[in-house]
Amino acid sequence: MSFARVIGQEIPKRILEQVLEKDRLANTYLFYGPPGVGKFLMAWELAKTLLCENRVERLEACGNCSSCLKVSILSHPDLYLVFPHPAPAKQKEAQKYKEVQEYEESFRQTKIGEPYQIVEYSKPANISVDKIRFLKEQIYRKPFQAEKKVVIIQQAESMRIDSSNLLLKIFEEPPGDTLICLTTSQIDRMLPTVISRSQKIRFAPFRFEVIQAELQKRYSLEAEKAGSYASLSEGSLGIALNFASGKWEKTLELSYLLWQSIWDRKTKEVQEIIELFNIEKDRSQILLLIRLWQYLLRDIYVTAEGVDQRFLISGSRLKYASASQRKLNPSRIHPAYQILNQARLDFFRNISIKSILVWLSLRLPEILSADQEGN
Repeated sequence: MSFARVIGQEIPKRILEQVLEKDRLANTYLFYGPPGVGKFLMAWELAKTLLCENRVERLEACGNCSSCLKVSILSHPDLYLVFPHPAPAKQKEAQKYKEVQEYEESFRQTKIGEPYQIVEYSKPANISVDKIRFLKEQIYRKPFQAEKKVVIIQQAESMRIDSSNLLLKIFEEPPGDTLICLTTSQIDRMLPTVISRSQKIRFAPFRFEVIQAELQKRYSLEAEKAGSYASLSEGSLGIALNFASGKWEKTLELSYLLWQSIWDRKTKEVQEIIELFNIEKDRSQILLLIRLWQYLLRDIYVTAEGVDQRFLISGSRLKYASASQRKLNPSRIHPAYQILNQARLDFFRNISIKSILVWLSLRLPEILSADQEGN
């Protein structure tokens, strides 16, 4: 048994290989860990194995039968994909259906092109109860082509409460011929009852060297550039790929410029940059900005402690933090992190982009400079 396309993740591979060999698969698995580390790809490869027409002889996917070929393009009738996407605009049912189909086709093509790519949207996305209701209707029917059915629920933390509750009803009476595989990068946002009824398998973040090598292979980047993106990725190849593709270059620069403008008290520039983020209306940029500012705080602190520059995450962009380094009270780093974590929670509560950035631009200098004179 082999999951050759999955980079690393030897422990999850070993667990799944053993249960396949012993024919002791659970009804439901929960793959959890950072985004972009192979959870979806592992579920995809597992589906290929289970749906393969020649599995009895091989205990692994042959890669050549009709089922394997269909799973390879994510179009097998017994493979069900559920993933978050923005709600269709309020319009006629036919138009809503067309819009959902477009999201599904875009997701499919993105994953076929690069399985580690993180699919993001500029609007809030979730897994609606209609999606789970439709899934429930389908999985209690007999398989169309294979002997089993496989369900992959990507980013399961995006299920709304009503969606999760409906999924629990499926767990109560699981169809014997169906494997359900959930993936999540935020297990703490999932219902405890969903977690407890799933067999959990943890996926680890990648080492710096692995991501650097993959970026060099895919984009022919110089080692220094690939290393810079690897440092910012938090062990996620998917995040690193977004950096290397140039998708987030503008967001990188604006995030650092906003930080510097806040500390230089350039009110007009702060307002202009916040407005640029607001006009874009791409909410994924805000999560990136929060992550980048957390890196800056970390690097400012370790620089003050005399740590070797090679261990900095922000690298050359630490120049943007020069003003805050002079004014920063090191004892306030932890409260500042709490402020950024609060901003992340506000993001998931769908607070507006402008409100989050204005609040951060006011609170962070106040928190980080507190009691400076007394120290």
